[in-house]
Amino acid sequence: MFFFLASYLPKVEVLRALAAACERCGVSSLKEKRVDQVLSLFLLPVYRRLGTPFVECDNCGWTSELISEQQEGRRQLAEGARRSPGVAAQPQAHPLRPGAPDKAPRPFPQSATTAPPTPPPHAAYGSACARCHGPVSPEFVFCPSCGLRLK
Repeated sequence: MFFFLASYLPKVEVLRALAAACERCGVSSLKEKRVDQVLSLFLLPVYRRLGTPFVECDNCGWTSELISEQQEGRRQLAEGARRSPGVAAQPQAHPLRPGAPDKAPRPFPQSATTAPPTPPPHAAYGSACARCHGPVSPEFVFCPSCGLRLK
């Protein structure tokens, strides 16, 4: 009698911890991860198919695709190859200013004539959470949004 034991399962690899804040919760607990498919025979890994890396927050579970600089460069080269050779890219006109080259509009400078900034909606409560910036009442011990201990 012969038994054959094999499996083809996903395995999450943590590639590195990132020194950046999460876009959703603001906590710096981002990690670059990759899900690899691993073929095992008799509980020993034989073949590994690498997955695409992504960024995940350990605090709130937010995920995002990770686009490396190399992939971005390849995409730009492919876009440049679609243009006919020898033709320079012409600057496109801004949709709000016909005839002007494509430039990002500049914000107006703050002056004494502009209105003062409006207070945030949690100003009525008196304070905000340090982690998620949600409104908290002075008698709260924990933040109702993210659970951070306030006192």
